[in-house]
Amino acid sequence: MDCLENANGDSMKKIGIMTLYKNNVNYGGLLQAYALQQAVQTILGDTGECVQISYSMSTTPFKEKLKHSLQYRSWGETLGMAMNQLKKILDSRTKNINLLARKKSFQEFEASIPHTETAYTFRTIAECADEFTHLITGSDQVWNGGVDLSSFCLDFAAESTKKISYAASSASTKFGKWQDEIFRKELPKFTAISIREKSVASYFKEMSGREVTVVLDPVFLFSKEEWHRVSQKPKIDAPYIFCYLLGNSAEQHERAKEIARENNCKLVTVPYLNGYNQLDDDFGDVQLESADPREFLGWIENAAAIVTDSFHATAFSLIFNKPFWVLPRFKNQKSINNNHRVTDILEQVGLLDCFSNRSNRISAPDYSNANIILNTGVKQSYGFLKAALGETEC
Repeated sequence: MDCLENANGDSMKKIGIMTLYKNNVNYGGLLQAYALQQAVQTILGDTGECVQISYSMSTTPFKEKLKHSLQYRSWGETLGMAMNQLKKILDSRTKNINLLARKKSFQEFEASIPHTETAYTFRTIAECADEFTHLITGSDQVWNGGVDLSSFCLDFAAESTKKISYAASSASTKFGKWQDEIFRKELPKFTAISIREKSVASYFKEMSGREVTVVLDPVFLFSKEEWHRVSQKPKIDAPYIFCYLLGNSAEQHERAKEIARENNCKLVTVPYLNGYNQLDDDFGDVQLESADPREFLGWIENAAAIVTDSFHATAFSLIFNKPFWVLPRFKNQKSINNNHRVTDILEQVGLLDCFSNRSNRISAPDYSNANIILNTGVKQSYGFLKAALGETEC
């Protein structure tokens, strides 16, 4: 490994982050990538460099997608998703144009994050192994599965490279045997392991044979004031409810309409990010078809309240201290908790009532204790990162 040197001739750290970064049209996914790179670079200062690794996710065959979906969803939910995918394929060119506009707005934000010039894949990722003194995997759902799981477990790293997970997350609390095999093989090689959800801590401790630390998602590493400087204020005069739903529930879409109506607010919505969802037809007074991540932040920051089933929309509601409702995206099956990503963070800050709240009237949560908990969590999360990055081996 060729070590970087600063102006004083001292060895420098070169950090590569593996996360859902390249060609990601998910607001939370791209904003957490931005936050983690910025946070690590702040810790390093002039002692090193941190970049996102441009990594293109592999195309998953439909049979594998179906098998993967059924681990986390019922047959009915999976069938609904498949029908929406078919609807997307058969839909008019107008929808595709809107999706292209959205993709372009995301690409501009993506390009603003320091990253590798070369884009890697599952087959070529080992080519960059010798470039880094440290590799970080996370945050977001990097430990879901598929052929890319081994890459997100950093199996390609050089032997001398320190491997760290930061706030790694998964879609469900249930894992398959093939996931077990990869985790058991790769995680014991890590220097430090942290995850985002407390509910899967015992599983990853068992898989790794190591201590596992629960830390906050990278977006919490930025303060409200720092995110305010990133956000773009929306141009709207009337009070509004901002609705960001990723699920396929007609009931939840109707609930959002009721909340806006009962509070005399406009309903501002974001159509489904990864294609077409027929529930989005005529859904909302204002539809944001091509808003970029900066605008997304602005719509949350300036909303009267937020309705969502998304982890990151929940996280930014907490950061900006907004009134909000979190609606369940999945129907839990027996011992599988598919909503653990949002319930874990809400339970941690003492605001789980925002998940089960049946009232439609806007009511601001008491953030006094939640903010104390989050501030403590931020310090502990930075502490984990600093400790994990504390030594460089060249």
